[in-house]
Amino acid sequence: MMLSNQNTRLALCLAVVFTYLPALSAAQVTVDPEQQSSSPLTPVQHDAALQPGELIITTYPLDTVSRAENSYRSAVTFLQRGSPQQAKDELQYALTQQTDHLAARELLVALLLEQHATQGAIEVLEAGVAVTPNHVKFPLWLAQLHIKLGAPERALQVLENTLIRFNQQPHYLGALANLYLLNDRLSESYHYFSQAAQLAPQDGRWQLGLGMAAEALEDWSGAHGAYRRVQEYSFIDAVLLQFAQQRLTAINAQL
Repeated sequence: MMLSNQNTRLALCLAVVFTYLPALSAAQVTVDPEQQSSSPLTPVQHDAALQPGELIITTYPLDTVSRAENSYRSAVTFLQRGSPQQAKDELQYALTQQTDHLAARELLVALLLEQHATQGAIEVLEAGVAVTPNHVKFPLWLAQLHIKLGAPERALQVLENTLIRFNQQPHYLGALANLYLLNDRLSESYHYFSQAAQLAPQDGRWQLGLGMAAEALEDWSGAHGAYRRVQEYSFIDAVLLQFAQQRLTAINAQL
């Protein structure tokens, strides 16, 4: 009766937790209008003491933050015009000027994935984890890519290395718990699914994970309670709900 099929666990892992990769396209990319008009792209200085009709304009070089923002906006324009290669070049330049430009890095990852450049996306995400350690998306996306490449051990290492910064975020804990389940580290899986469920008690995904971990540990009573709670909570799709109902029926036959 115990859930042991690795393919089932992998499918559930992807369906339950890893839903964070961006699906950006040129039509979806926008720049905040307020941000666009907040400051001129090239600062100028006007001399108030000049005679009427005379004007001297002194230009100043842009700082790295301004250059990064300009390149990001250019990338958005290129994408909207259907020029992804030019957009990619602009985004890469933006990150040389400002490594912690979140929007540029996220958009570059999305663009690389659309171009099926998975290894390039991984490298951009690894750099993002290093330079913006408090941005939760990057380790989650990086873990998802490792999962899709069939390397759950590497995905687990990514989340373990950054756990201390995100140990109060249920999505992160649920992702970590799922990876422990995939790697047959059942006690740790149960522990982190429990934490995720405590932080987000109305989210049935963590109850489903808790039931899977309990069942793998042959804790039939705990699994029964968790699967039953899945039916009471939201944020779970029909396929996963059906799976929980099937497992609940199987456990009921044994209790």
